[in-house]
Amino acid sequence: MLIPLDGSGPLYRRLYRHFRSEILSGHLPGGTRLPATRALAKELGISRNVVLAAYQQLIDEGYGQSRKGSGTYVAPELPEGMLRIDQAEGRTQRAVQDAGRDGDPESMRGQLPKLSAFGRRLSDLGPMTDPDELPRSPGSTTADDLPFDFRYGLALPDPATATVWRRLLSRHAQHLPMEYDSPQGCPALRRALVGYLRQSRGIETDASQIVITSGSQQAIDLLIRLLAEADDTISIEDPGYRGARQIFAAAGLKIQSCTVDDQGLNPTDLHPAARWIYVTPSHQFPTGAVMPVERRLSLLDWADTHGAFVIEDDYDSELRYEGPPLEAVAALDQHRRVLYVGTLSKVLFPALRLGYVVLPDSLVQVFVAAKRLTDRHSPSLEQRVLADFFAEGHFARHLRRMRRRNSHRLQVFRQALQDVFGTRAQAASSAAGIHLMVSFPNDSTSDVERWVRESRALGVGLYPLAPYFARPPKIPGLLFGYANLREDEIREGLRRLARVIQSP
Repeated sequence: MLIPLDGSGPLYRRLYRHFRSEILSGHLPGGTRLPATRALAKELGISRNVVLAAYQQLIDEGYGQSRKGSGTYVAPELPEGMLRIDQAEGRTQRAVQDAGRDGDPESMRGQLPKLSAFGRRLSDLGPMTDPDELPRSPGSTTADDLPFDFRYGLALPDPATATVWRRLLSRHAQHLPMEYDSPQGCPALRRALVGYLRQSRGIETDASQIVITSGSQQAIDLLIRLLAEADDTISIEDPGYRGARQIFAAAGLKIQSCTVDDQGLNPTDLHPAARWIYVTPSHQFPTGAVMPVERRLSLLDWADTHGAFVIEDDYDSELRYEGPPLEAVAALDQHRRVLYVGTLSKVLFPALRLGYVVLPDSLVQVFVAAKRLTDRHSPSLEQRVLADFFAEGHFARHLRRMRRRNSHRLQVFRQALQDVFGTRAQAASSAAGIHLMVSFPNDSTSDVERWVRESRALGVGLYPLAPYFARPPKIPGLLFGYANLREDEIREGLRRLARVIQSP
């Protein structure tokens, strides 16, 4: 056992304090057998009498029990007074930390490191969980098994894609990269993205301007840490992507929420002092609104006039089921005001954790340096596999299959929603992505909260819209992910939800 015996006082007291701390913290629960005295003494290189004295102290104070012929055990139950000892010691430790804030070295002895301003802001945000994470039963440490889970952000694996991916993975595993890679990313992958962005998003760029990141979340985080100052004002969509909002809050930015309508963010609502604007124009999250070209041009004019910069998060623009491809805002930018962020996790699979950012030449070097400090580089093997996935045409074929399949599932979802709920549920008009926002105008927020809780007993996973809003939504609703369920599962999941809604 790893038992530190440092500190002051007799050796047996140090050993006693260690075991008492482990018992009070719950690391040694009631009924646990303590190590045999001879074995522990030999392991620690101390006298057996020292161990015997420490154990006797535990027994005398009620922390331990001696069982004849069996050894010493942690007491099955501890009196409430003993449990308060641990709490009191915690308060004492906090008091020591507070006392050390004046910088007096003597008063700071033994205290834990103090959180920075960034750390305090991050702590104030609470647990870093997303509304679309699988729910858990009270006391459960693992996600519940929900056969009809309408979780956003997932899609059923495509067998053809999985087969090709395994083959490419095996090919590159024969020559597994064993050294550090470029923090900017695999050159072949960056070249593949140049052609893809030109054809599908209208963005003219060069491989030297692209940096591969560990998902779009890292790209946004590094951009803000490199370019924004605490107290800068940033205008963001409301409702919007919580992961981005959390980055901005942790960085100390002043967040101005702009209400979203059926055409996305309206540039006339931007704060005059905003230095940053965060938007998802091609498929607004979570409403699904598409920003028309007039607003895109107006947004760029506003940014140029006010000296602001736009972070364009194009998180799932590939999954568009109606109409021609849309030009990205970055493709329309004549004033170099847009920082374009993309991800491959949504269209392929979330565990891939590969994204990218398109930067002006002047920012590439410092961004690459920041990326290097963060995690040296994104996974090398996956980047090489993905480069071949693009080069050999597998990505284009995968997209065609995904669009056909998801478009059909969206139609099935809309029809099933209409069949089950009629006019009670109002689905957004979006025809893209892998989720759909559904409002319930005649119900209340408390109704929706009850549905989320009670539907789990029927194996249905539901996710309310409220957490995506900075301000309480006027109309309650749910965010449905439909791409991770088969057609029969979509219908059955909605039928089970109807049973919950119709119950008193």
